[in-house]
Amino acid sequence: MSNESNRFMEDEIERIFNGQTSITKEKMKQALEEFRMGRGSGNRGRGGMNRPGPIRDEMKQKLTQLLESELDKINSDTITKEQAKSTL
Repeated sequence: MSNESNRFMEDEIERIFNGQTSITKEKMKQALEEFRMGRGSGNRGRGGMNRPGPIRDEMKQKLTQLLESELDKINSDTITKEQAKSTL
């Protein structure tokens, strides 16, 4: 992953956790759904994910599915910021 992509993901994690050290998996899944639907900060004008059209939507859908499957592998009901960073 490029440095810009890494920075974007770290910014998203910081936004999702909002100063907390852990959140529920459900809250993380809601944040991923918001990202997929375009309500998160993913519309800031960075990178190819902001191109309009079906390709962007398909990429966001696949990314969301991949991340949710990784979250499902975590046995606890909460996820720490460090777990999120390693998963994402």
